[in-house]
Amino acid sequence: MAKYYIIKIESLVSSFTISDAGKPTTFVWNLPIPQGISSGDSILGYLNDPINEFRLLFTVQSIQGTSMTLVKELETAIGVKSSQVDNNLATRLLSHSCELFEIPEATFNGILINLTSRFIPDDDDIEEYTGEYADYIKLLRTNHNLILTGAPGTGKTYLAKQIAAAMIANCSWNKLTKEQTRQAQFVQFHPSYDYTDFVEGLRPVEGGDFERKDGIFKEFCKKAIRTSSDPSEALEFFKEDVKAAGSISIPYYDRSGVFTVSLGDKGNIIVTPKSEIGSPQSATDEKIIESVEANERIDKNSYTYYISIYLQRHYMVETFVFIIDEINRGELSKIFGELFYSIEPDYRGTEGRVKTQYNEMVKDGDIFKDGFYVPDNVFIIGTMNDVDRSVESMDFAIRRRFVWKEVTAEESAENMGISGLALAKMNALNKALLECDLTEAYCIGGAYFRNVRDDDFKSLWDLRLKGVISEYFRGDPDSSRKLKIVEEKYFAASLAASVDTQAQAAADSVSPTEGE
Repeated sequence: MAKYYIIKIESLVSSFTISDAGKPTTFVWNLPIPQGISSGDSILGYLNDPINEFRLLFTVQSIQGTSMTLVKELETAIGVKSSQVDNNLATRLLSHSCELFEIPEATFNGILINLTSRFIPDDDDIEEYTGEYADYIKLLRTNHNLILTGAPGTGKTYLAKQIAAAMIANCSWNKLTKEQTRQAQFVQFHPSYDYTDFVEGLRPVEGGDFERKDGIFKEFCKKAIRTSSDPSEALEFFKEDVKAAGSISIPYYDRSGVFTVSLGDKGNIIVTPKSEIGSPQSATDEKIIESVEANERIDKNSYTYYISIYLQRHYMVETFVFIIDEINRGELSKIFGELFYSIEPDYRGTEGRVKTQYNEMVKDGDIFKDGFYVPDNVFIIGTMNDVDRSVESMDFAIRRRFVWKEVTAEESAENMGISGLALAKMNALNKALLECDLTEAYCIGGAYFRNVRDDDFKSLWDLRLKGVISEYFRGDPDSSRKLKIVEEKYFAASLAASVDTQAQAAADSVSPTEGE
């Protein structure tokens, strides 16, 4: 099982030279190395005075005596301050001595989430987004892979969908058109999910044989690749699909009904109305492209205009978002396989091609015949609960390829409009959990309190909250007493008490005037 450490070093130690990410950095550590440290363990690099920040992440490659070879996985220009960790650790960090010591996994994960959130860039070249999802979109645009993490009920799945919709069409998820929904894909991982579902695998076909089939992610990437801002290239993608399918049905857009598009002997587009009235017509490439560029009907041939609309909505879109709900519930190394490499932002595109497990069975003419790759316009959002026990088995190789953004219980309540007695109950419940030695990762989010009817908070406790919180305390010899404390504080909470607490907090935040 992997272990987690902090290495404290002087900022200007000459023997500690930092090389490019992914390259081994070897240095001699003359102080004692903790017993049990081994290759594959993770080390957070903390730079002492005058920086006093976590800025580095390493994986131990090998150890020989007092010499360690580390591989730098991450380096940030802005780090995590010692003041952002618990008091005992902060005191140890602020001492001037160099040392290497072990820390709990939960502490490591908390610092790592804060460290990766430093990737939000200040870059004029990145498109500015307005609205409540701006920071998430900016983060995702830069890093391509994002995990929303947080306590149960904080609305991470809902948030992931809204981020996707905002990126695709600057609207909410339920406002996406049928054409726009093809730019988003939602999947939920579970223990039985594997590589054949996600990437590719053998599937039974009629006659008792087996055939290689693309998995859901590979199919999605194909859709994303076959798009272009160039109308001519987009038209070629469209014609290739028409040829492969034999024909494609296209709506009239300004009235009900569809017509059929096929290809003639010379590759020209043939339009056939789906009615007994009307004969086949042609639509020239030149007129379709001209209509796309003008974004309007340019001649009497309405079919040219309808095809241009179809082209823009299906072959000239830019953003594709793949959502993986409960990403930590799957066995990730088995699901992703060689895609650990391919999903990295630095290895996107054709230069990052990898040979998949069934690559020799990919047919000629397939866009991935020479190897699979993830295009630049595919963005991945994962969601996971901090307290899910399966988090412990998440492969570090996948952890470091995502940036992490925490959704707190307080943020969820604000996002969902939780107020009044429901908010008072939620706050009292979470305060009691913290007083029972649990961390903020175990706080209950606003989703549990959204649809309480007629202030029936007893049913909410009996049917939903009690089971979750009992699981929190499972294995604790004092579990019964702690569960009773949480229950009592939950039911004792009132709207008046909540208002008094908020008023006192506001008063405490006001600085005393001079002379007091």
